Amino acid sequence: MTAFAAIIPHRAGAERTGTSEIAAALSEVYGTPCDSALFDGCHLLAAPIVPGSEGHLLIDTIGGVAATGQVLLEDRRGLSGALGLSPHTPSLRLSAAACLRWGTTCAERFSGEFALAVWNVRDRVFLCARDGLGVRPLFIATGTDFVVVSNILNAVRAHPHVSQEIDERALHEFLATGAIPGTRTAYRSVVPLPAGHTLTIRQAGESTLKRHWLFPARDGPLIRDSRTALDGYRETLGSAVRDRLEPRTSILMSSGIDSTTIAAAAARMPGAELHAFTAGYGHAPAASETPLAQNAAATLGIPFTPVSGDTHAALDHLSRGRRTPQPVDEPALSDWRALIGAAAEHSWVALYGEDGDALFQPPAWRELRQVRSTFGLMLDMARFTLAARRPPYFGMRLRERVGLRTSPGPPPPPQWLRRPSQASADGGEPDVLGHRPVPLEPHPTRPRVQERLWPAVAGYLAGILAPELTGHRLELRCPLLDTRVIRFVVNVAPIPWCQGKELARAAYADMLPESIIRRPKRGVAGLDEALARDWHQHHAGDAMTAALCAPLDAWIDEEAWRRALQSRDARTVGEAWRVLQLASWLSGRTRAVPLRGATCTA
Repeated sequence: MTAFAAIIPHRAGAERTGTSEIAAALSEVYGTPCDSALFDGCHLLAAPIVPGSEGHLLIDTIGGVAATGQVLLEDRRGLSGALGLSPHTPSLRLSAAACLRWGTTCAERFSGEFALAVWNVRDRVFLCARDGLGVRPLFIATGTDFVVVSNILNAVRAHPHVSQEIDERALHEFLATGAIPGTRTAYRSVVPLPAGHTLTIRQAGESTLKRHWLFPARDGPLIRDSRTALDGYRETLGSAVRDRLEPRTSILMSSGIDSTTIAAAAARMPGAELHAFTAGYGHAPAASETPLAQNAAATLGIPFTPVSGDTHAALDHLSRGRRTPQPVDEPALSDWRALIGAAAEHSWVALYGEDGDALFQPPAWRELRQVRSTFGLMLDMARFTLAARRPPYFGMRLRERVGLRTSPGPPPPPQWLRRPSQASADGGEPDVLGHRPVPLEPHPTRPRVQERLWPAVAGYLAGILAPELTGHRLELRCPLLDTRVIRFVVNVAPIPWCQGKELARAAYADMLPESIIRRPKRGVAGLDEALARDWHQHHAGDAMTAALCAPLDAWIDEEAWRRALQSRDARTVGEAWRVLQLASWLSGRTRAVPLRGATCTA
């Protein structure tokens, strides 16, 4: 993991402005020194997660290329073979070599988790690219005579010539949904590079934005045979895990099938020193996953450490710990940081089990008919029903059609939230140096999988995995989002293999306890309610009298909002907490935040 940035000038000398401020912001992420290099007009800066480590800043004067980034490439052996390099070549060097070989199309050959910046001196082209799902963030800010890119939001903001004006539309959306849209940040002048895109900038200031990644498609007959499906999944997930392991690796393990199968795949790797960490919930015993997770770890022979997941009160992070670079709707962030901190004591890398629910989402009837005849589908459904003693999901939603149940949809905005003013609502979707991202076409057979993984899951992960938010020296890696794993799951028969994650369960039935393999999916029952009850009892007093500064005073029906804070419904209270989180973020900026009307300052 590397906190990095690059300054690309439009005029001579502009690359030197802001370097000290950006270097300080990068060093702050992990508390490690920031290295920098000025190479033929482009300034690269990088602070590694491991003090004194190498390979985070590459300068090749002979080849005429410089590179930095947070780069983990999948199937490095195949890419290194195509480039004629050693299979042990690090990902960053492979990326730079690929840029020299294939130019601005090089990212079409990449898959993995990466945010990358490369300066190709030979062609006078700066290239930055982001992985297909957008698991790793990459931000871009512009000034009159420069562009600055970084995987750290505070680093691009640190440049003295980058405007600090707040994006009010993004903040209003945060209050409405709990998230800032993936096309925006909290700052008008800073935008994310769209997932799966390559941005190229030529020295004269000309730029292009192109999509380099497409969601994996079905590439042959569906895999139905049990041995082929199970052996193939074990091999594919094993490759994904192997590419993400370090000699010492932590695993964030619940009692669900996603993280435990990742742990099982890792346990098969020779020489890996693994350690599992699980959040337990003392205030909501029904939600506690510790006993089952501990049993799974013992069965796999992996050391296990439970970590309290409800030690801190809701919103505790607002008064202690590192401030987030932009508002986040994470009331239990302090407990998340405690789990991350425990894992960081063992290793600087942890495997994370997101998101099997999205990956194994079964297709509906219309998509099933794209790959199977009606007779074949009826036969698959009958076989599954006999074996599982329950019918498969096939998207007919009969109860919804006859009005016995309401079709699920996105929740409405909170009742206390007023419509934004015209000034706040003005302005369409932001662009990247004048370019719009290229949209993904709906997947022909698994559109719901694609929609849930991108942008929903990926947008969430890009925030929750960000080192500025976790506050510890730990890089979280996601084997289930490996392109090869997604491609394999898209190519198996959805009945039976995507029903209740049957493929994952059956593939590792010989390694995990029966209590894990046959455990149905469930949430952390009672946790949100316990969090809200504790907050009401011990911490609600100050919030009930808090004053709202601009623009919140114009957006919030204050009386309705305070009633929501006093509600006994955990979801209603959780929505109302967004106001407190945003107000705290606005008041905690180190520099004045320009707003229409009043100004919140530190």
